[in-house]
Amino acid sequence: MAKKTDTKKPQLFVRNAMKKDIRAIRALVETAYPEEEIPTYPTAQLRGQISVFPEGQFVAVYGDEVVGYMATFVIASDIALRPHTWNQITGGGYASTHDPEGDWLYGHVWVTLSLLAEH
Repeated sequence: MAKKTDTKKPQLFVRNAMKKDIRAIRALVETAYPEEEIPTYPTAQLRGQISVFPEGQFVAVYGDEVVGYMATFVIASDIALRPHTWNQITGGGYASTHDPEGDWLYGHVWVTLSLLAEH
């Protein structure tokens, strides 16, 4: 009788990002966006995003590989709806403008890879 092999496919799931994910998130950004398009996030920015509002930072994981990242923060509508630059609204990418009393969830980073078709 042939031995049954484990053919279980890796699963895709989304969870909150953690500081231990920072290296993988940086690699994801480097892969998805060449340096000339979007500079890679410094470790300090990613650490800031995760520290300021941990409930609003997410990674998509396929098997053991981080294949997506989304960063959000909460901000008051009067600030979110007035003209602004990305640097102004995000506090330079650190999400330091996060306001727990705000009424808008603002998504300021989202990165995904389309590697799933290869698996």
